[in-house]
Amino acid sequence: MKEAMFYHNGDDRTLSCDLCSHHCRIKDGCRGICAVRENRVGKMYRLVYEKV
Repeated sequence: MKEAMFYHNGDDRTLSCDLCSHHCRIKDGCRGICAVRENRVGKMYRLVYEKV
């Protein structure tokens, strides 16, 4: 698992994903609408890194 790019800190301990047009606001321990990015203690991680 690797830390993601294209996100920024939002309000209320959420992260805002800037990768696609959904612009998900992801709470700690949750995933975005695509289910391939997850907020873990204030950092966004890619769950499918190096997987086909």
